[in-house]
Amino acid sequence: MAIIDENGVRRRLKIMLGTEELADDYIRRYGYTIHIAKVNGLRFANEYREKMRMGVAPEEPKTDRDDPLFQIHVKCPACYAAEIPLWEQKARSLSSVLDRFQMPSYKPVGTFHPADYNLVAVTICPQCLYASPDKKDFICLDPRRNEVPARLHQGELAAILADADSRTSVLESSGLNVPKEHLFARERTPQAALVAYQLAMERAQIESARNVAFSRFKLGGYALKQALIARTYGVGEETPYLEKALEFYKQSYETSNASGAQYEGWSLYEIVVLNTRLGNETEAGAFLGALDKVKADMATVDTMFLRWYNLTRDFWSERDNPDLWKN
Repeated sequence: MAIIDENGVRRRLKIMLGTEELADDYIRRYGYTIHIAKVNGLRFANEYREKMRMGVAPEEPKTDRDDPLFQIHVKCPACYAAEIPLWEQKARSLSSVLDRFQMPSYKPVGTFHPADYNLVAVTICPQCLYASPDKKDFICLDPRRNEVPARLHQGELAAILADADSRTSVLESSGLNVPKEHLFARERTPQAALVAYQLAMERAQIESARNVAFSRFKLGGYALKQALIARTYGVGEETPYLEKALEFYKQSYETSNASGAQYEGWSLYEIVVLNTRLGNETEAGAFLGALDKVKADMATVDTMFLRWYNLTRDFWSERDNPDLWKN
């Protein structure tokens, strides 16, 4: 007979239900076996009672045809919290301009309202603070209303759920004084967006420790998004984020974490550009040599690799341009 880890079940129920009292209530009703439908039913019943007690009327849906974003709902694959809002861009609503790190800044098209999608791109579970800017990291519905599972395996998801307590400390350790509710606002502040990406990094760090493909590559991209937000809105210095991004991209390249010629070229591009921006031109030149060697060793040059090779070479030829970092 399997031995039930009662403390582990209680801890998971507390994360899923939000309070120790509700976890105890569930155990009194149903024992130490977790049934997702019963967990959701208990949580929703409690939320309904709280709304009725406080006299809160049901929210009316707000529609705005000029809003460039629209909302869907997803489920957390770690703690199974449902109805988590995720924001997506409407077709042809925003145009983007890439900076030197290939990070996009957004402008509205036509009559659409301005919106910086970088601020709301990260979706966060309000229960366990599992976070990602990638919809594939959540449980979604296909056009036939069937659930599409998240990309991560149960081993990674269990490790991420077990680390939920450490994610709650991110709000305090960030030093940005972001109230938790600001993470879930439609108009997310730059400070809250920085914390949102840090939460996504907490998830990706666990993936990296378990050698999940592309985890270190994604960490580099998350750090570059933080640098872009800090630079755009004047929230602190961008340099610490650029330094983190450089380390993550170097780890990704050196461990072949993002396999394939395209991502090898992309990683080397970011390493050369970041080193140059941080004043490490000697190291940038060394990685440029590595890029040349990869190209020379290819029997047939990959088309997507060649794109990154040419971008890197073009950047290198302009590195002394005083206007290099203006876009």
